[in-house]
Amino acid sequence: MASRREPKIKEIIIDGVRALVLDMGDVVVCDRCNRDRTNSHRSGGAIVSGQALCPKCFRACVSRLKGVPAADISICPRNVSFADHVRQFRLKTESGLGVLFKAKVLAP
Repeated sequence: MASRREPKIKEIIIDGVRALVLDMGDVVVCDRCNRDRTNSHRSGGAIVSGQALCPKCFRACVSRLKGVPAADISICPRNVSFADHVRQFRLKTESGLGVLFKAKVLAP
């Protein structure tokens, strides 16, 4: 069994600006309801414009997604848990930081 990656804060520089980035590690939290889904084996949900929506929240929001480009929606496959789908999405993003992480700009 692979070891679990814990959340950590990284300092990075983007276009000359120092920023703190929260690397969530293996932790998965729905961006709408804030429920921890890290250990859930339930499939469903999606990533919409960089926001991780658990199965329950995605069902509640699906009717409001008209107009969101298909390229901005990554629906969780049936045979993959929501948590694993989010973790796989993170790995595909540039530098592993991706749009799921919140950044705060630091004063010089």
